[in-house]
Amino acid sequence: MSEVLSLTPDATHTAHIPILTDAVFDAPEPERTAAIDRLLAVHGSRDVQVFLNSFRPAPLFIPSRMIDMLDHADARARHVAATFIKPGQFPAGIPGLLRGLADPDGRVREACVAAFQEGNLDLAGLREHLTSPRMEVRETALQVLFTRAERHERFRMRTFFKETPAFCAELEPLLTDTAAPVRHLAAVLLENTLETAGGWETLLDAARSSSDERVRDRAMECLVTLRPRMAHQTPEVVRTLGVRLKEVPQDEERRRLIEQLGRLAEQSVDVTELLIGELRRAPSGAPLDGELLARRDSCTEELVDALSRYRSIPDRVLPRLLAELEDSRLPGLGRAGLIRALTWFGMGEEVVDAFVRELGRDTGESVEAAAQALIPFQGEKRPRIARLLEVMERPTLPLIARYGVAVVLGHWGEPAAIAPLRALLEQEGALFPMRTLFYSETPRSCHAVPVQIPFMKILAARALGNLGRPAVGVLPALLENVLGGPPPLANAMRSAVLALAPTRAELDATLPELMERLPRRTPRRWGDRAKLEKALQHEFVELVQWLQERGSTPP
Repeated sequence: MSEVLSLTPDATHTAHIPILTDAVFDAPEPERTAAIDRLLAVHGSRDVQVFLNSFRPAPLFIPSRMIDMLDHADARARHVAATFIKPGQFPAGIPGLLRGLADPDGRVREACVAAFQEGNLDLAGLREHLTSPRMEVRETALQVLFTRAERHERFRMRTFFKETPAFCAELEPLLTDTAAPVRHLAAVLLENTLETAGGWETLLDAARSSSDERVRDRAMECLVTLRPRMAHQTPEVVRTLGVRLKEVPQDEERRRLIEQLGRLAEQSVDVTELLIGELRRAPSGAPLDGELLARRDSCTEELVDALSRYRSIPDRVLPRLLAELEDSRLPGLGRAGLIRALTWFGMGEEVVDAFVRELGRDTGESVEAAAQALIPFQGEKRPRIARLLEVMERPTLPLIARYGVAVVLGHWGEPAAIAPLRALLEQEGALFPMRTLFYSETPRSCHAVPVQIPFMKILAARALGNLGRPAVGVLPALLENVLGGPPPLANAMRSAVLALAPTRAELDATLPELMERLPRRTPRRWGDRAKLEKALQHEFVELVQWLQERGSTPP
């Protein structure tokens, strides 16, 4: 026994569990307390958890005497036993676990609730607890049902009690229980019986004030899900969501609330102001993820999705969204999200004109979002091209805006955009927001490497490729990024080079300029002229292959 009790806390010896269990019953103090502590340590080990959480029969290393420990005089021993005994593995332990739901010690009750997450449950054993005069016992019995329901694919009481509908009726009196936690749990479990007196009000109170975050979330989900049946209560639900949205600092919870607001959007225009308020809280300064204007630490994606639900009733919401876009107080990332949401309303005249105006701003996120929204525009472009050309010539136009206008004009086939697009490719520093993109170091590699790049340069390369041969003068800037940029940027530049279809002479003519610029940029890689010439030769070989695949010959 002394050897077992002297084991280090991180030792996991399942073979010693029977010895420790006997010590809890038979050993004097302080060995008995030490045995309890050692059992708790062994229970937390990974190997033991694998056995306990499997659907196998009872593990052989847990003795039958462990079940007797559920009725031990020491609360710590009862707590240890409840952590080891699973109803599905030890059916003989179910009566002891049911008694543990009324244990005076809160840790024992919590362990018994956790034990009943899986396996069969005799509902009759809970009835006496549901009518107990002790509030904590009633709450614990409901926690058993709530925890089991949480783990189910569909949170419905009827999925667990198909054969005993009368049991649901026995829960209804708890909607008016004197203890708020009991009322709240009963309300979320009886979501389909809200016509019961006080059901809706109790559920609303649970969403507002429950001390259990899981109950609050579930109550709010019930309120949103039941909106077709309780449409007259939608304004109250929206107000409740709005209050919680202002209180919660965690982004994950805010995402859930915004998603729930989006599901109420078509029923309540009041949701619009709450969503716009969240756009005004959009953060700034962190790298963006992928090709979407969204950050990991923001809720922009959820806001865009929620606002896009208004596209079925544009007349009621579109003027308000366009007015908000004109408000200079809206931060750059919030503007970008609003622009992306507006694209769901269709590229009508007023929306397109609003995006064109956004190109004249000096915030990288909004200019980039407006450019991405306008690039695929298929309507009448001539009057807007003339307007953008006029805007691009303004001497007071911010540099960010000039580049944004040039990207749109380049995609629309306007040769006047070539010069500013070249300047954008040669621009150093983080003028536009950085995006986190991923690439594989080898074709067969499953490991994705993150890299941060200005996505606006990729859009510029695509614009130059769209312009074709008239943009061949930008070849040095493109090749500089092909040879000296990170892979995602280099690939975009390479595609633009292939679209320009340069001759061998044009490729060779870039050599002096590249020899001047690249060694300054990456001296260790491109300090040797022969090495640089070889790289250019490789690029020309790829160009030849590309042309031959399309039935052409190199010019």
